[in-house]
Amino acid sequence: MSHNPESDHTKLGVNILSPRYADGVYLSEKCRPSAGEHLLLQALSQQPKTMVRDAALAISASQAAAADNMEDFIRVIHAI
Repeated sequence: MSHNPESDHTKLGVNILSPRYADGVYLSEKCRPSAGEHLLLQALSQQPKTMVRDAALAISASQAAAADNMEDFIRVIHAI
């Protein structure tokens, strides 16, 4: 990395690591969510919680039989 100019790092695929939190360069107290993030958090926190067992009970036998693999079964659960 030190043998190439910084302008070539992206082209060469060189990634510069972020500082460690222990280095003390991050100012967490100045971090605030954006307005959109705040609205999203409010909306998500007001959704009713669904237990996996409740979702599984809500799936009809035909939907469960149509799931060819675990990914399909998870997709069916998420669609509820």
